[in-house]
Amino acid sequence: MHVLTFILLKTEHCHELVDFCEGAWEVTDLFRISGEYNYLIKIQTASIKELSEFQDSLIKLGPSSLISV
Repeated sequence: MHVLTFILLKTEHCHELVDFCEGAWEVTDLFRISGEYNYLIKIQTASIKELSEFQDSLIKLGPSSLISV
């Protein structure tokens, strides 16, 4: 099973986020957006558990919201 997910993230730590995403194999795309959230991260994981672990690793960067496809 593969889980394709978009994560909306609100952060003031933009450079840290970009560095984090460049090193994360789950991240397939990273977009800077406007509005309540300022980044949209497209990720693909092998399971819901991996998705949960990935989202947990983002907590230090700011609040997020998931959009699963």
